[in-house]
Amino acid sequence: MTLELLRRRQPAAVVARSRSLWRDRKGAVAMLFGLAAIPLLLLVGLAVDFGFIAQTRAQLDLAADTAALTAAQSAGAAFVANNPNVATPSVQGIAAGTAWFTAQVGTIPDVVKSSSNPSVTVNVVPSGNSFTSTVTYTANVTTIFHQFFGITSVPISNTAEATIVANAYVDVTFLLDNSSSMLIAATTGGVTQLQTATAQSSTWQLTGNPGCTGSSLVTQGPYKVTVSTPASATGASGSAAYPGNNDWNINGLQGCQCAFACHWQPLTGSKFTTGTTTFTGKGVDTLSGAVNSSNATQTYTLDYYGIARFNGVQLRFDVVQSAVETAIGYMQSSEEIPSQFGASVFEFGNALTQDWPPTSDSATQATTDMACLQTTAAGCNGNALAAAQAISSPVTTDSANTDFPAAMSALVTQAQASLSAAGLTSAGNGSTPAKAKRSLIIITDGIQDWGGRQMVAGYSLLPGNSSNPNGAEGPISLEDCAAIKSLGYTVYVLYTTYITTPATVVLSNTQLVNYVNGTTGTAYDLPTNLAGCASEPADYTEASNPTDIQTALQAMVKAALNSGARLSL
Repeated sequence: MTLELLRRRQPAAVVARSRSLWRDRKGAVAMLFGLAAIPLLLLVGLAVDFGFIAQTRAQLDLAADTAALTAAQSAGAAFVANNPNVATPSVQGIAAGTAWFTAQVGTIPDVVKSSSNPSVTVNVVPSGNSFTSTVTYTANVTTIFHQFFGITSVPISNTAEATIVANAYVDVTFLLDNSSSMLIAATTGGVTQLQTATAQSSTWQLTGNPGCTGSSLVTQGPYKVTVSTPASATGASGSAAYPGNNDWNINGLQGCQCAFACHWQPLTGSKFTTGTTTFTGKGVDTLSGAVNSSNATQTYTLDYYGIARFNGVQLRFDVVQSAVETAIGYMQSSEEIPSQFGASVFEFGNALTQDWPPTSDSATQATTDMACLQTTAAGCNGNALAAAQAISSPVTTDSANTDFPAAMSALVTQAQASLSAAGLTSAGNGSTPAKAKRSLIIITDGIQDWGGRQMVAGYSLLPGNSSNPNGAEGPISLEDCAAIKSLGYTVYVLYTTYITTPATVVLSNTQLVNYVNGTTGTAYDLPTNLAGCASEPADYTEASNPTDIQTALQAMVKAALNSGARLSL
């Protein structure tokens, strides 16, 4: 039967629909998409599998890294307990590392678990008091979409290595900010006590003092001069002022009630003028029988520092000094082998001052004295604990006195000389006294000022004094810490928070509040720069009250002494 005959026998509507269907192409896209969806879904599935595999690998790598550190640390601990038996530490380290890795793998869900998977090999190689552990693992990770291709699991492997120096030799350098702003009273009660004491120290019956507001009978101090008439001065046991009519800026704080125990250089022989009469200073009074921070009787100049001492006001630097003493005592008591830990103590204001080891030491004596922490043993030239206890505030001229760039530059120069004497260019791994690990602990309130007490235009956070050629008042720059870190030092920073209340603490220099609170800009706030100065975020701590300062410093010293382990990448 011909096609034409078949067509004739079909109704016209059927013929029309068949022709339309023959020409219709609308379902082609759906058909093509359906055919393409299968490989697309498989590709997506493979990508998902690879994501899970990568995640599992990261977990296994972390387990291997931690196992390597555990093995090295366990071997080191066993070495300390069983010295000089070297074989036992290695065996104990291998067992501890293997157990740790196995325990961690048990928590990773996508790892195929069997008697042979995963497999791990832990090895610990001793070298004197140094232990290097190696962890090598292989594991199979289950798949989902790979199974369409007959792949039920994917093998992965890696190696981690760690080294620890048991009983590592460690040198800790303490850098203490001993500028006037660190001499604020340590507690709120102390602030009130010191303000009252300084206000009552003497009375100047003069008018026009630009630093204080209120009555013309301005309470000032500490210079004890009473001017009753322009023509005479009675009871003039001392006077000092900057020249100028009615300019009584005799101590840098303009005689206001002061929460800082400022220790200014007496301006003996200088002059002040009232009306047409000029008076010449005759020196300053002293306070005899005052007790210093070490409970020793001492005679102090009658400035704010002397007044604080005479009234028994605990200052923030007293707290810092006490914390350093405690830290040195802890270092001494924590030694596992003779001469394991060494301490250097520096303070800075206008310049760097070395308190320990004694500057009179020869290179050989300085090395010997690094072991003389708490007690004076044979061959020691004093001890670090006594040096820390003896620190007092230096007497300074009436000018800014926190030159952090100069202090850090001098410290880096000294560190380079010390390393060079030991034949090193950077800090060692702690395997010998000459190759001691080195840490620097900076304790400061974060403000530097030198060349003047006013904020300068274009204050720079670049390193060095040259970045602020006309002086500086602002936050310590983290860039000034870079050089010491490049020598292999671990830098810890303890920020003893800058106090801006009550208002008399900062007086008219309210711009400092912007730096403290960060309102000048994040790059210029104190915490940001100080945290950047530290080697790691965990190496930076803020503390204000005496207990917190003591606790924070203790934690930093412990971290420095326990820094013998490192992960090799």
